[in-house]
Amino acid sequence: NGQTLSGNEKDRMVIPPILLERIVSVDEQKGVIYYTVVNPGLFTYQVHSHLGKVTFRKITDNDDDDDMIEMIWEVEIRPMSNLESFVQFFTSGIIATLARNFKCHLEEPGAMVSVKRSILEQTISLSQPWT
Repeated sequence: NGQTLSGNEKDRMVIPPILLERIVSVDEQKGVIYYTVVNPGLFTYQVHSHLGKVTFRKITDNDDDDDMIEMIWEVEIRPMSNLESFVQFFTSGIIATLARNFKCHLEEPGAMVSVKRSILEQTISLSQPWT
């Protein structure tokens, strides 16, 4: 979860690692949100540039009358030298964790997501899909 600390309603602070994200644009008709990291650096997010795109689209199951929403999260990054593998692993883990938390929130609004896990369980969960 993020907090608005900059006074700009399009910004949110992600703690840890104290990232400041900013919404660049929202296309409600297409269900697309573009955002960027405002404060990349050696101690926050080791990239020169970052652009994220989150797309929401409705999926209708022909066997069922229930519609589902698919979330597609894409990130373009330009990692700092010699940190490419770390940044890719870190980014994938963060996206998987946030997507899993978002799914939990949609399924049960207000529910708490358990974080009481061992370091090994936390590390393994970073690389697991959120389905």
